[in-house]
Amino acid sequence: MTFSFKPFGPSYSTNLYSILRTLRHEDPVHYVEEDDVWVVTRYADVTRVLREHENFSSAGWNALFAGESLGTKRLTATTTQPEGGFSSLDFENLKFILALDPPAHTQLRRLANKTFTPRRVRVMEESIRSICEDLMAKFVTDSQAGNADIMQNLAHPLPMLVIANILEIPTNRYNDFRRWVDDAKKVVLGIGMDATSIASFQEMYGFLSELTTKRRENPGNDVISLLVSGEDKDQLSHEDVVMFAIILLVAGSETTTSLLANAAAAFMAFPEQGNRVWKDPGLLPDALEEVLRWDSPVQTAPRKTTQEVVLAGKKIPEGAHVVAFIGSANRDETVFPDPDRFDIDRRPEQHIAFGVGAHYCLGAPLARLEAKMAFETFIKQTAGLRPTKDGTRIPGSVFRGWTSLPCEAGEFAITPAQP
Repeated sequence: MTFSFKPFGPSYSTNLYSILRTLRHEDPVHYVEEDDVWVVTRYADVTRVLREHENFSSAGWNALFAGESLGTKRLTATTTQPEGGFSSLDFENLKFILALDPPAHTQLRRLANKTFTPRRVRVMEESIRSICEDLMAKFVTDSQAGNADIMQNLAHPLPMLVIANILEIPTNRYNDFRRWVDDAKKVVLGIGMDATSIASFQEMYGFLSELTTKRRENPGNDVISLLVSGEDKDQLSHEDVVMFAIILLVAGSETTTSLLANAAAAFMAFPEQGNRVWKDPGLLPDALEEVLRWDSPVQTAPRKTTQEVVLAGKKIPEGAHVVAFIGSANRDETVFPDPDRFDIDRRPEQHIAFGVGAHYCLGAPLARLEAKMAFETFIKQTAGLRPTKDGTRIPGSVFRGWTSLPCEAGEFAITPAQP
């Protein structure tokens, strides 16, 4: 079929889910010639791609982080890279957890799991609640002044402050990390790199490299100390630990940021359901799971074929770039009836917003906890949420979120029934 689909350009289509629905029905394994990539959209096929590491290698992530755009070079001839740092890293041999397959992934995952044990997540509850209360007080003040924005008041700062706590980084470096993450995530968003993003990455890499050295000499109770001072300390190189911290910052913060913003946007877009949650906070956990399904924070996962594979009747050659569209799988009609309807009563246990298989998001419990506490605080301090201006979506194909989402505290804007 002839189908123009450009998921990796600088703009994110406003009718994305309509396009993905068409692809699921007409061409579920679709080749995008311009980007030399295979797009997979059906639930059964997406979960197969994510589970079968022997056929679909996670090394597909390396294309993004090594400066490639899934088969097309990102760096232009006018881009100059500073010496060392990002451009000098050996991505083929780096233990970069997103890009590893078992058994190498299994070893690093076992070490990384120490980061988010149930006990450690429970210990964080009090500090997360305190952060939420402070942020919400500022939101109410800004709302009264007419300049509140979910992104600036909650979705950006909360995950960053929590991760800074996990890494035991001084909160006065928050603005630096926000800038570093915003620039560095251009790589994973699929919108290319420039000299600014490369410089930011190197600045972040340098800071975390120095911090890792300090933790090795004087370990504390933070995540980096766990990785460099425990019984497994000799299993990870210095660069491995630094890259783990970077991924924790970039991917970890952005996933939760998008979840928080997408939830607020959904509650305002469907005010009757948002109002139900505000009146009965017990509905919040199920409502957040529906947000994860309906507007998944992580939309895509890149893979690379290790051999020729037949998927949905299509022959995909060895070494091909494949992108599994998680957001599309979570709207597959064969799994989720009436999938485009946002329904907080749905209980979508089968959603794969946090992935599936070996690479299931290890930070999922923390993301859920942050979102739950954030909206519990919202519910206590406000009567609801109302949009004040149109929000702006982030570009790119990996994350699905917002750059701005202006709103105010107030009862949900429920349209009265027609007489």
